[in-house]
Amino acid sequence: MRFVHALVAGLAALPCSDTAEQLKTLKAAYKAKDSAAAIQVFDGLIQSFESMPPKEQEDAVKVVEQAFGSRSDEGDDVTRLFIAASATLANLGPSGEKALVRVIALKPVRKKPAVLATAVEGLGRQANPAMIDVLLPFLRIEQALGPNSPVVVGAANALARYRAADPKVRKKVVGELVAVYSELDSKYQADRAKPEPSDEISAAFQSFETPLREALRALSGAQHQKLEDWKKWWSTAKDADWSAPGASADPDKKKAGGT
Repeated sequence: MRFVHALVAGLAALPCSDTAEQLKTLKAAYKAKDSAAAIQVFDGLIQSFESMPPKEQEDAVKVVEQAFGSRSDEGDDVTRLFIAASATLANLGPSGEKALVRVIALKPVRKKPAVLATAVEGLGRQANPAMIDVLLPFLRIEQALGPNSPVVVGAANALARYRAADPKVRKKVVGELVAVYSELDSKYQADRAKPEPSDEISAAFQSFETPLREALRALSGAQHQKLEDWKKWWSTAKDADWSAPGASADPDKKKAGGT
């Protein structure tokens, strides 16, 4: 492990580390199970990625993705490595995005909500419309009101990046967000009505309510606060032509200051 840290320190001393050397060091960190050293190399790759030739970019993405196959053990150290690798891929352009699509299908990733959440949120980094159908199912992931609540947060944050998307695309996503918000709120309210409400469900709902609301605001232009106001607004907005010249995504914009 000292050897790996020495390699990383050597790279840091160079004015511009050679990509091949960075990737060699990264592979050595994987072999040594040295997550801290690997994460340090991830940071360097992000910083230098845009200046790399296309072939080196592809190599960088490939080796970063190998992080997910480098550890079969468990623990916080592994989780930190996988989270960092996911966040790194999100910053490695379209090739990193393709790698994230593969990552979210991995069983070890599916078992770690914090890792999956990071990967899902990273899929919105490029604001690629092709990723919307990949992201939407994560709003309805199993145990959303439990251990997988971070994944809902990640999906909502990713979808919020599509504020500049085609109006029809934004309308589709907004419809899903309103529906999911309503469904999860109903389950939350049903639990609150029980003699002994679940603290886990309460914490989960509170964790993603704001991200859902902020995604709705980003994509629609409306600034409502309460779910009932969002539902009332959507009952009209869903039938509006969001792509018409001069049309507003929010038909109440002139008279609603946010409720």
